[in-house]
Amino acid sequence: MKRIILKRPERILLPVIAAILVFGFQNCSNQMSFDSAGNSEPGKVGSAVDPDTVEGDPVSNPQDPAALVPPGDTDEDTDIDYDHDGKRVAFSCTTGANLKFDEAELLNAKDLTLKNSWRVLFHYSRPLRYVDVKNLRGSIAIKNALRIDQFKNISGLVSYGRAVMVTSVENIRAGISSTAGLTVREIRNVHAGYICASGSQIGTISDLHGLFMKFRGRPALNASPNANGRAAEISNIHSGFSSIYKLDVASIRNVHGELIIRNSTIDSLENLNGGLTLINSTVKNLKNSRGKLRTLNSTVESESNVSMQVIRLIRN
Repeated sequence: MKRIILKRPERILLPVIAAILVFGFQNCSNQMSFDSAGNSEPGKVGSAVDPDTVEGDPVSNPQDPAALVPPGDTDEDTDIDYDHDGKRVAFSCTTGANLKFDEAELLNAKDLTLKNSWRVLFHYSRPLRYVDVKNLRGSIAIKNALRIDQFKNISGLVSYGRAVMVTSVENIRAGISSTAGLTVREIRNVHAGYICASGSQIGTISDLHGLFMKFRGRPALNASPNANGRAAEISNIHSGFSSIYKLDVASIRNVHGELIIRNSTIDSLENLNGGLTLINSTVKNLKNSRGKLRTLNSTVESESNVSMQVIRLIRN
């Protein structure tokens, strides 16, 4: 046993690091703020600091201009959810959007290309302009970028990406996975204990496996601070507990586990197996679903091939 420990110290270190990261994540209301500074070369095994990146030229008339998060959006989503027994529980999803975006700063920031690398933690607290990350082993935290073009094939304890525009997040294996942007085009094939995704305009979220998931909408630019975000599709979800908050979705399908929808409008929801809780929400078309349906100030406008026990919730 001693020989194994001496030859493979990561067997001890990695579980300890995992416990520290998860414990810190929970105690910080899931905000995941990684604050450090320094320089090293990208792609090299070393300390958890900001690697230098290649300077990019400033861009005029950017396709995805940065902007401040609308006033009143504190990003503190701690409203009451309900578990499968109808008990009151709080499920927080804080993505750090209240850190703001600075357009001039982001447009003049450095670009980041990071591929085929490994490290315990890749941490970027400084602003970045365009980000391209692929084939990574280790935790990564990108706090502030103009655009994440690619975030692919990442295996680590934490995967955290925050940008004005997120084009593609794919093939993530992590303990914690968080994607936040004003516009998020695609999140696909993510396996994590905790998954959090937020945006004002979201394309497709699909093929997610985990224990807890939260999909959070935020107001679009120039919209009312109380306006919902919009998503095209959320599909193929396998979780113990999923929650949708202030996010209007065109299509939700193939959900296994408990799904809680708050302050949202869903055009179509089909192939759900588990429990569905609706709070201040509307589902226009519910199809091919089994389990329990709990409602509070909510409406299902039409049903097709639905076998669900209806429970009316009462807020104390």
